[in-house]
Amino acid sequence: MNKLNYVFPLVLFVYLVVFLTLDYGRTSGNTHWLLIWIDSFPYGDKFMHFMRSFVLSGLVACNAYLFFNPFKSLYLILLLCLFVTSLEVSQLFIDSREFSLYDLGVELLGVLVGFCLSKLILAFYFKSKCPDN
Repeated sequence: MNKLNYVFPLVLFVYLVVFLTLDYGRTSGNTHWLLIWIDSFPYGDKFMHFMRSFVLSGLVACNAYLFFNPFKSLYLILLLCLFVTSLEVSQLFIDSREFSLYDLGVELLGVLVGFCLSKLILAFYFKSKCPDN
């Protein structure tokens, strides 16, 4: 079995744990030093939203490409879009959070860019590993 088959699920798991820990900390009022540092930059919050969904969609696309039919990765990315949307909409019901269409748009853009870039990189990688004779 290829080493990538072990790396991507592990990275996805670690990423989700870190993401959920940081997000829970922000919701509960215990802001992590990393979030304070990111918020100190102009549009740092938007950059964080974009990168969070960009990396997550890339990891999901890689895992889907390795373990499922590559066409099923589209369904997983659509589920990820639904997940990102539900995260932002849930902020309507949390007193310490604020809903933002701008944040939602940036996150959905991150999902789409991460997915497309991952698909291109994976297609190039696997094409170069198995050249046609």
